Amino acid sequence: MIAFDVEIDGQHVVLAGVEDWSVYGAHVTAIRADSRDPRRAKEQISFSIGGMTLDDASGLAHHFNWLRHDLSIGSKVVVTVVETEHPDPPIERSPPKARAYELRQYAEEELTEMRRQDYLGLKKKFEG
Repeated sequence: MIAFDVEIDGQHVVLAGVEDWSVYGAHVTAIRADSRDPRRAKEQISFSIGGMTLDDASGLAHHFNWLRHDLSIGSKVVVTVVETEHPDPPIERSPPKARAYELRQYAEEELTEMRRQDYLGLKKKFEG
């Protein structure tokens, strides 16, 4: 099977692969520090690798992840595409998430309900 062999700063970290893969993704992410937002008080740089399975018998795909690794300035990430029969198993294989259109519909319905609850609360407060 196809897999991603990953080295970070000269050290082998994972041989990511699964038999039923449909999508693999390897991502280097940098998040800028922002003194106005306490959640982003420091700069964050990381590498992650994961993907999604083929649809199962019920037509649903599962997500999987191998790692999230903090990086720093000067870090070197090398991803080599390889063929292997012995990849490292994912550390997480999660059940299917809602399909995008269902998620958008749910989010819109939830947002409408939250707005309605806000309206009712304000109405009660100011008209009571």
